[in-house]
Amino acid sequence: MSTRREPIFAALAALAVLAAISALDVLTREADAHIMGLPLALLTDPDGTGTIVDQSFTFHWIDSDRPLRTGTATIDISFIRQNPPTFPQGMIPAALTSTAIVQGVLETDTANSFTWDTSQVPTGTYWLWSIVHDPPGELNTVNIITLSPGVLTVVHGQDPVPPSVIISKPDSPFRWSDDHFPIGYNAFDPDGTGRVKLEASKKKDGTDFMLLADNLPAVSDGMFDWDTRGLDEADWTLRATITDARGMSFTAYGRYFLLVTHIPPAPDSGVLDTGPAPADASTPDVGIADAGQPANEPAKSGCACVAPSRTQARGGSMLIAAALLFTGWYGRRHEARALRLRPRRHRSSSRVRAGDRHRSSAR
Repeated sequence: MSTRREPIFAALAALAVLAAISALDVLTREADAHIMGLPLALLTDPDGTGTIVDQSFTFHWIDSDRPLRTGTATIDISFIRQNPPTFPQGMIPAALTSTAIVQGVLETDTANSFTWDTSQVPTGTYWLWSIVHDPPGELNTVNIITLSPGVLTVVHGQDPVPPSVIISKPDSPFRWSDDHFPIGYNAFDPDGTGRVKLEASKKKDGTDFMLLADNLPAVSDGMFDWDTRGLDEADWTLRATITDARGMSFTAYGRYFLLVTHIPPAPDSGVLDTGPAPADASTPDVGIADAGQPANEPAKSGCACVAPSRTQARGGSMLIAAALLFTGWYGRRHEARALRLRPRRHRSSSRVRAGDRHRSSAR
């Protein structure tokens, strides 16, 4: 009798699961009109530094181009001289005081571009930022600030061209480090005399910064290897400043936090340390070998990255995307925990001290 019931119970269980998924899809369908189910307008320019304009600038963004069931969301885009200290996604920092460029752009508008009249904007360097407003009646509405990936330099007539700099890495909310991290910066030095300073702080209010490096070259692909051993485990804010011989300067905060988390060495589980395994060993190492990273050797920095996509998340996928975006630290800490649990068969004779968790496209 119980044998006959098993297929029935299995079928009922499958139907229950399908019903639950369908109900979840209905509940989240309104939000699915957004990118990854979230109210985002991702600015794609200006990008980097060194973009100079006088009278106008055309910029672009990515949004869903779809209506919501309760109406149509609108997009506001503004500009600001000083970007605020790094802040969590879903929060609107008090320091974000700025001037509107365009307001009320319908998310269903597929042009996703706007030509900004900069003729009356004072000479200087500016960030652009966007925010999406859901229509009344939307559930679980959140406001997400998206900063441009770079800065725009506005110059009129014979005004001196100011220098600028941005933090180019960390380049996502999911970067983390154990004992060191390659900080990337992008500098624009029109005078040819600029030097860059890098600082870091674990405070969220833009105070208590410590000097990491000074007198760095003002180049577009700058990198400084930051030794994070001994630092407190925290989300760290990075700041870059460029100053030239004219006395002109510009300061920028990183758009994303860097999580510092320390991973203890994995136990050998009683396996004798005999050095690296021979190339023809019949039993392969257990673990995932990334490019430049020995199998079973814990990574020392990396990224549990989720790239933006036009593909719309459905049902539970939307919730997962939301969780990853709003709790970027979770993805990074989860990856770090996984490294703690990774089994080791032997110690490597050469330890690669850094590397992104991105897989190599050529293996």
